[in-house]
Amino acid sequence: MFKLLETESEWNELLANNDILILFKHSRTSPVSVDARERLKAVEYLIPNIYQIVVQDSEALSQLIANELGIEHQSPQLLVIKDGRVVYHRDDGDVKGDQLVDFVKNLQRESK
Repeated sequence: MFKLLETESEWNELLANNDILILFKHSRTSPVSVDARERLKAVEYLIPNIYQIVVQDSEALSQLIANELGIEHQSPQLLVIKDGRVVYHRDDGDVKGDQLVDFVKNLQRESK
């Protein structure tokens, strides 16, 4: 299930308390973003903790995160963050659930 991320304090808490964090920036009005979200929903049972920012509702937070991580803001945008830095970044049509699952499983294996 997607978990909604709405505030800077939630972001700071997630960043401080998770070795691996998956973040999806989503636009409700973009057909490309809606398609990307559907592709992620198809695999969410394998990766239950995908945090989502709806850019229309949290534009300032979305930009803050982009600045903190040193990436350009895009939507849709999928990020895997490990120990506070981006280790996986996909946007637009490159957001694919099966590739995310493979990457995260490999990352978890390497972290053990």
